[in-house]
Amino acid sequence: KELSRQPEEIWKSPDPRQEEEFSQAALASLPDFDDATSKDVKSARRSFGVGVSTEAAEASGAGRTEKAMTEEWFGGVEKESDLMAEVFLSNQPESEATTFGKSLFPQTTESGENIGNFEDQQKPLSATRDEANLSARLQLAAKAATELVGTFALCLTVSLSASTSSIAAIAIGCVLMVPQVFNSSTQRTEPASLTAMAQMLQLAAKAATEFVGTFFLCLTVALSASTSSIAAIAIGCVLMVLVYAGGHESGAHYNPAVTLTVAVSRRDKIQPLDAIVYVFSQLAGGLVAALISWVLIGKEAAGYAALGENVSIPSALLGELVVTFALCSVVLNTATTKAQANNSYYGLAIGFTVLSGAISTGPISGGAFNPAVGLMSALYGGDAAANCWVYFVGPLLAGLLAGLFFRVCAVEEYTESPSKMQTDTASFCNEMLGTMFLCYTVGTAAGNGSFLAPLSIGSALMVMVYMGGAISGAHYNPAVTLALVIRTYFNPTHDEFALRKAAYYFPAQILGAFIATFAALGVMASAEKVGYPALPSTSDIGAGILGEILGTFLLVYVILNVATVKNLAGNSFFGLAIGMTVTAMAVAIGPVTGGAFNPAVGLIGVFDGGAGASIENVWIYWLGCPLGAALAAAFFRLQNYEEFHTDNTDLKFLAHATHQPGQEKFMSHSNCRDRGAKAVATESKEDATETKVEDLTGV
Repeated sequence: KELSRQPEEIWKSPDPRQEEEFSQAALASLPDFDDATSKDVKSARRSFGVGVSTEAAEASGAGRTEKAMTEEWFGGVEKESDLMAEVFLSNQPESEATTFGKSLFPQTTESGENIGNFEDQQKPLSATRDEANLSARLQLAAKAATELVGTFALCLTVSLSASTSSIAAIAIGCVLMVPQVFNSSTQRTEPASLTAMAQMLQLAAKAATEFVGTFFLCLTVALSASTSSIAAIAIGCVLMVLVYAGGHESGAHYNPAVTLTVAVSRRDKIQPLDAIVYVFSQLAGGLVAALISWVLIGKEAAGYAALGENVSIPSALLGELVVTFALCSVVLNTATTKAQANNSYYGLAIGFTVLSGAISTGPISGGAFNPAVGLMSALYGGDAAANCWVYFVGPLLAGLLAGLFFRVCAVEEYTESPSKMQTDTASFCNEMLGTMFLCYTVGTAAGNGSFLAPLSIGSALMVMVYMGGAISGAHYNPAVTLALVIRTYFNPTHDEFALRKAAYYFPAQILGAFIATFAALGVMASAEKVGYPALPSTSDIGAGILGEILGTFLLVYVILNVATVKNLAGNSFFGLAIGMTVTAMAVAIGPVTGGAFNPAVGLIGVFDGGAGASIENVWIYWLGCPLGAALAAAFFRLQNYEEFHTDNTDLKFLAHATHQPGQEKFMSHSNCRDRGAKAVATESKEDATETKVEDLTGV
């Protein structure tokens, strides 16, 4: 059949003998048949009139063009091939016939589109018609469910906010806008081989994953929020492990805002029916978790999202929006992009975004960042139920905005060959966002006086590095950008980072710090409450400069090694190493210098007006940090001999451990050693196939 689709080769030569040779070659490429099968084929030839001689074809083709005769002849060959397949299959045992038919004779349309295998074509017409009817009913049910959810959400928002909030109109408009996102989504494009029942089973598995994941997330919130001073760590960690556990099945959203942001980002990552089922599963998981927590510790002791004391609705809304925006951005970049596919840090990044936000913003807004978590508040009545809409409007609006912003930053997801303007814009926006969330976390976590503030700040940097590392390199720090320029002078990085890029990285980082300052001011509702680095009165300027040099030296030293060395390319620990460096230095050196290690972070106090502490010595962050970065770049050049003097690009995470592909075994119960063998087997099979094709082409 493949040969018969190229008749031009025959048209070039009208010699009948070549046609006969071509026919013999084509038939010889078919598998051998036993004697009984051969007799059946010969008999069938006579019945169907195929396989006639070239002379007979010439005699019957008087007056016709050579091209028409050739096409007719090839039609006979194709007809004969189909006939041989049918006769052969009828003489084989059922299992062999099925295997042979599936592997060698897939059914295709004239345009080449696969419409199923031989076995699939044997389905009764009534079964196919039943499946079509079921599919139509499912589509109608999906539309009805969409209308139900949209109207329910709209009316619920009206009833909860119309008489209790001064910005009810904003809430109603936003909740009406959100469902419209799904109306523009494309139709389901499941494989043709999946029946309607199989699709329903797959969706049920995803829904069960979302329910269980959201249940345990909300249960952890309910059991720890009001009973533990480190509840934020428990909540962030449980989300992390749940994402790792369910990510391969449903994508591990566990949050209607995340489901919305994935839908807004398009790319056919989630279908409308799936999104609706996800949201219902998540909300149900949250409600069930709240009820179970009452059984375990009692309703009075169970925790739920609630506004902090004397916190206004706008402040809470802004806090929920900022952190959920960061969360959705982390999810989109680490868990849905081609550039970061199959990484092993996505769960860590997602979980610790919530951990960081729970420490920095939780005491102010209640720290839901998730409508499913916020819905638990509705079960408690009073102010908790009256303010429940905040945890819907804030996170859902953040999910919508994050999905739109993602289209600007992740240009490679939407364009195969983005222009320089597009990539530069993406890098600028990413540097601005990463620096903004880092500085916002400093302003709120340090401002509310939490003893976990260093962990919150380090975690914020870590998750932003994981989010934007593939886009801009995730500097978020003018000192780091300076170090990369110096490092490139010694030897270019893979992307050849140069001074031209640094020229717009600096303003992006400063702009991020500016936006963050006013976001923190809006959430804290007072300039005096916003936290920022300032030299303590107990330290002199010399100690402050030296401390910033040392802290920034370590930070840049770690970044240059884990994020720019070719032997460490593709590692998954770069973000963890960078973020936890800041946590360690904030604890160790922060009390001496104020703990900036970043000139952009040092500007928070300037933008805030110095309301909380003196900013007259803020210049030490613009002297000590760049100096520490330059020293780290020089030491990096001295330390990394192989990076600058050899062409060795083999993976080498540890000097004492040699990487041998196919020998990894991190867990005894599951390992990837078989992947190497399968890859070799696949290559051998492909080589054999290519050899057959070459031989056939030669004939």
